[in-house]
Amino acid sequence: MPKELKQIIITVIMVVVLIFVAKSNLKKKPGKKITGADNKPDAAEQSKDSVKGSGKERVRRVPADEKAILSQQEKANATWGRDPFNPTIERDYQLSELKLQGISFGRDKDGFAFINDEIVKKGSIVGVYEVMEVEKNRVLLKKGSQNFYLAFPKD
Repeated sequence: MPKELKQIIITVIMVVVLIFVAKSNLKKKPGKKITGADNKPDAAEQSKDSVKGSGKERVRRVPADEKAILSQQEKANATWGRDPFNPTIERDYQLSELKLQGISFGRDKDGFAFINDEIVKKGSIVGVYEVMEVEKNRVLLKKGSQNFYLAFPKD
């Protein structure tokens, strides 16, 4: 048997298998049995629905008491201290603790500096210092009415 004929036969078999698998996956699942005159599921089906939770089944809801609602509201209004996702966390750095680790410029010529594991740009706050300017080899910081240059450490 020539090689091309074997390839055609194998391809046809694989297509048939693929069609069979696709067809078996597209079959509809049997619907739920509805009993009673008001078209509500019976008690056994209702208890199953409340456990499955796939979204299509009916879920039996139990009303919450006031105590549970109040405890949830207290948890929602609890203060957790600082927000770990807020980038404007104030740290009280001393100038000697600040380390310039890198400077980069974007396509729009905006400068970014990497100071103490934070990426900052003009107008950002690092501790009590405000970033006034990002230059090629240094960053201008301002604290109150004083300006400071932060440069790369000399190795």
